[in-house]
Amino acid sequence: MDTHSGFRNKNETDKNPDFLDFTSVLELSLEQKKDSATRAQLEIQIRERFPFSPGPDQIMASLMIDLADCYTNSLSIEHAKAFYNIAELYYGADSTLTTPKIYEMIELRKKYKDISTSDAIVDGSNHKVTGVPYKTIIDNNNWKNYIINWTEFNLDSDALLAEVDYSLDKSVIAEE
Repeated sequence: MDTHSGFRNKNETDKNPDFLDFTSVLELSLEQKKDSATRAQLEIQIRERFPFSPGPDQIMASLMIDLADCYTNSLSIEHAKAFYNIAELYYGADSTLTTPKIYEMIELRKKYKDISTSDAIVDGSNHKVTGVPYKTIIDNNNWKNYIINWTEFNLDSDALLAEVDYSLDKSVIAEE
């Protein structure tokens, strides 16, 4: 992961809102997509952002595609397919990017259809899990605990700046 790619991509999306349609936020290498530590860190980041990032959202769509790519290369084609669906159907990822990946997961499912299903998921294993509908992943996110009534938030920058007391002695603030 390029540490500057996030800033570079943010600047590009400011100039071109469609920039992330075909560019990954993280720009993961194939080696990183196979790394379970990368996948685990990405899962943490997405879980933290998910309740506060309603779709459509290009950055979340890109992160979901990156997560799906990680699952494709390290853990579960069924979960990967579900994540590609979330990226497209919930976060608005361009279907010309996700549809071929979804079909690839379907083809892999056909290829490995003779492997018996298992509830145990272990990195590096070839265990098969049953289909994972993308809505199940979204619905299982405890959304009721994360409802935010945005109408109660003051998002007007002029009004917020008017709340600042510029008369405070800055040395007092620094001491606290």
